[in-house]
Amino acid sequence: LLLKVTNIGFQTKWLSATSVDLSVITLQPEATRLNEVVVTAKKATVTRDGLNYSISNLSGTHIGEAGTLYDMLGWTPGIVTYDINNIKLPIQLDPKSAGKRISQTMPLDTPSLVTSTPGQVNVQYTITSGRSVITRRCRVGVQAGNPDQYVTEPPEIKILVEVPEALAGSASYLSNLQASVIPPDLPPGGKATAQISYRLPEGMTIVPPVISEIVVRRLPDTDDADTAHEIHEDAGLKSGIHPKK
Repeated sequence: LLLKVTNIGFQTKWLSATSVDLSVITLQPEATRLNEVVVTAKKATVTRDGLNYSISNLSGTHIGEAGTLYDMLGWTPGIVTYDINNIKLPIQLDPKSAGKRISQTMPLDTPSLVTSTPGQVNVQYTITSGRSVITRRCRVGVQAGNPDQYVTEPPEIKILVEVPEALAGSASYLSNLQASVIPPDLPPGGKATAQISYRLPEGMTIVPPVISEIVVRRLPDTDDADTAHEIHEDAGLKSGIHPKK
């Protein structure tokens, strides 16, 4: 009984299974002589014209097959590519635009001795910012030709709004919240409910439930200024606001 022992890189060995110790088998390395190999590569052509360089014949080269513009610049004599990794983009951050996807065309802030072509790029980015929920008291305005003849009950309302965290303490930003009503056709002394319209600054949203209606009352026709003042004062007391005397 013959046993054939083989292994890659070693000579094949035949053994008698009954006359040898199979616990240890020694194989001799097989020497292989390789034929001569010639390696060729195509080189890109670099042409200089004064201070300008041009690269041609890229087809078949490693740049032409799988390279990038950055690789090509690295093969151009006299071109320094190290600082290109650190080109700055002057993005203007606006907290009011938090959560929105913004498209902006910006110039490339290149280092000295580097001129970029093109000189600007289009970038899309999303600004992330924390959000805060705060309570605002908003006086309800009346949009009419004679707003002094109307009062709302109550004259102001409380609203929960969500704003960018960076603007939660900005009085000028929060003051842009406005509420108003257009009064229906009312007789003197009459009242009815009207829809509230809100005007919100950019980045602000109202947290439900939203107050959508309010009572609008038309003042009675009277020449008695004290009577009109009492009506305004009564509307203020119902809302917890004490008018100035």
